[in-house]
Amino acid sequence: MDHPQPGPSRIPAQQHPLPLPTPTPSPHPTSPPSGSFPLSSVPQHLLLLTLGSTYLTAARDLPRGPDSAPRYQQLVYASVLAHRAALGVKGLTEREQCECRVRLAEVLVRWTKGSSEAEKVISDGIVIAQKHDNLQPYLYRLYTLHIKLYHEQGKAKFTRSMLKRALDETKRKNRPDWTYHFLFLQSALCPPGPAALSPLRELDALATKRGDVRVGQIAALEAARVLCVSGEWEDAHRTLEELERRLDYVPTPEPRKDGMEVDLPKGAPVPSVSRPLDVAEKHALLQLLMLGSLHAVRRGDADAAKVRLRDVHTLVDELDGNAEEEPPPSILLPIHAPAPSALHSTPPPSRTSRALSTASPRPSPSPLPTPTPITLSPRHPAPPHALQLSPPARTPTFALGFLLSCRVHRDPTGAKPRMTLFAAKGEEITRDLLKKEHLGEERGTWEDAWGDRKRIAGIRAGLLVPLVEAAIMRSELDEAEKHLNDLTALTRTYHLVPALSPLLLLLSAFLAHARGDPSTALQSYTAAAFLAGESSELQLIARLLRALLRVGLGEKDDAEVRTLVEDIGRRAESAPSSVSAAVRALGKFLEAITAEEIVKSKQLYSQALTTSSKAHDNHVRALLLACLSASFVHTHEEQARRMLDTGYLLARRMQPGADVDGGNVALSLWFGERSQELFRRQGEEKLAGKQGTVNERHREKLRGLAERVDAAAVAGGSAQTS
Repeated sequence: MDHPQPGPSRIPAQQHPLPLPTPTPSPHPTSPPSGSFPLSSVPQHLLLLTLGSTYLTAARDLPRGPDSAPRYQQLVYASVLAHRAALGVKGLTEREQCECRVRLAEVLVRWTKGSSEAEKVISDGIVIAQKHDNLQPYLYRLYTLHIKLYHEQGKAKFTRSMLKRALDETKRKNRPDWTYHFLFLQSALCPPGPAALSPLRELDALATKRGDVRVGQIAALEAARVLCVSGEWEDAHRTLEELERRLDYVPTPEPRKDGMEVDLPKGAPVPSVSRPLDVAEKHALLQLLMLGSLHAVRRGDADAAKVRLRDVHTLVDELDGNAEEEPPPSILLPIHAPAPSALHSTPPPSRTSRALSTASPRPSPSPLPTPTPITLSPRHPAPPHALQLSPPARTPTFALGFLLSCRVHRDPTGAKPRMTLFAAKGEEITRDLLKKEHLGEERGTWEDAWGDRKRIAGIRAGLLVPLVEAAIMRSELDEAEKHLNDLTALTRTYHLVPALSPLLLLLSAFLAHARGDPSTALQSYTAAAFLAGESSELQLIARLLRALLRVGLGEKDDAEVRTLVEDIGRRAESAPSSVSAAVRALGKFLEAITAEEIVKSKQLYSQALTTSSKAHDNHVRALLLACLSASFVHTHEEQARRMLDTGYLLARRMQPGADVDGGNVALSLWFGERSQELFRRQGEEKLAGKQGTVNERHREKLRGLAERVDAAAVAGGSAQTS
């Protein structure tokens, strides 16, 4: 199915060559039904605004695709004309003018390319809204639209100036709700880094000072996310720990395997939280635990990651509630009311409110909802302000939960490892979600819907990666190639190639390496390191695996190894969490196999083995046991035999079923050959003979993999020749 591109979603707002759509008249025009009110009593501008909203709703509900594009443009243009006509009605009060200008500006900014008209409408509206304090909500909504318009136009200087102007206005008027809003907006418009972090720190401090606990928690949570995205893992660790204390979260480990009981809080929905949580806190805790799990995985603490993942699953199930209903569209975060000087008396009712209150007890058709995240509670005459938080949709949250689960459970051993189970289920959910024609339609424009599709496609890509990795580790290379092809097609369809091309090359290198094609693997590692960039960990991984492959081929470059070991050590020493556990373990492994002293080599192997064992990374564990056992085979035969038995078991368990020929073929053959040598040295010829038979089957399977590589190379050469 062809998906719309973001370009056609906005149309020129000045003119349109297509005829305008007209509302379908009723086939039986009759008088208004009993209990309704005549339309003549409704102000003309309100009718026009409602008509414009109706056109936008119809445009949003159209199926995505090139066939619907003309109708989509007609409806959007008709909505613009209706909003222009509402603003042109004579005799509007200042409040009604502000309402019309806000609504027209929202349509122009979100749905069209009419930036010049939108800028004039917003500027004139700001001038009107600044005249009276009771027009402040319109003023701040217009400020928000102006800031977003400048940001979309790439005018960074004007964006900063307008943000500063808006923040100064809210602080002068003592409106903390809008101050929070603009600080959140300032952070959202900045790339991850210090510029995005500074307003969140200011917001957290302000909310804490005023006692707005929920707002401070959300600000600190967003700051932790920014730190994780920007790679500041040590600062993120401190922020996450502080947030756990603020939410009264104390990680409770799983019951011990020796059968001893672990005291759990009674009556708590989440085992690690000892008090009831409201909806806002549950959503904040869910995001916090997701970030905490990822951070624990990165620092190599699998036990801590699994405890938080367990609580993530509990929270997701609890927030799911009724599976037939979507979660509420918004959550109100309570905010303490500002000082009395900032609260103004309610202005006299406008002509619109007077007409609706006298015509009938039934309300009129409501206009489009306010897009700003600030709302006022209607239940009190002088209500406290509230910040409106939009929770994530259910299905993307489920998909993220599966993605998180397969990153936490990195163990590829067993007939059905959790790594592949979670990844396969999440990939199925996201694949079905992308097939839906109206994915993201609640966001409004086609451009918004395309952005939603790209986000879901990014989650699916993240779920395909562990499927490729697990298949390679388990020597299911045909399955790995299938998943890699699916991933490549997905990145091309949704324009993700610039972001994911280094990862695609790295996975291709893994596959070539596993198939015994070192030249292709070296080229792919080099290309991945080049595209990843200097500060990326992906570049560090590509360089590390390229160096390991060269050592295995007898082409060791001492300068390359020395530089790489120094880079990993320097990063790990300055900030341990800045380098993942797998990279630290493989870095020690590289240093160990190139060390000249046997004692130092054993120490480095042991350090790497401890790191991989704590991270529950059994694939790296098996590789380290293979090399460490070789260091002990001539001095401590019993210890070497235990290492060989453990590593051989791990290598063979990377395969469905109990077939002795299965698992990671290369590792299984290596362990089998070393075990056979040790059996012969100890005089156990019968065991050595049995092991030799099994080794021959391993060699046969490895030759089969190599023959498929040769056949693919011949086919590729023939295709190029033709």
